[in-house]
Amino acid sequence: YMRMSVNAGIDSHGDIKRCMTPNCEYAVVMEQRQYKLTCELCTKVYCLDCKVEFHEGISCNDWKLK
Repeated sequence: YMRMSVNAGIDSHGDIKRCMTPNCEYAVVMEQRQYKLTCELCTKVYCLDCKVEFHEGISCNDWKLK
């Protein structure tokens, strides 16, 4: 129950972003608008706009069309 409450709080707070890797519990407060999340636990890097692994040098629209 406690974990569900914490997760609900994190998910409802717009400035807190969590890692999208299944079972990774990393979350971070993003102080300014960023498009890239680097997880300090599992070391994956994600695009926060399209919610996939980060795609350096290609726009989200172009990535989706691939």
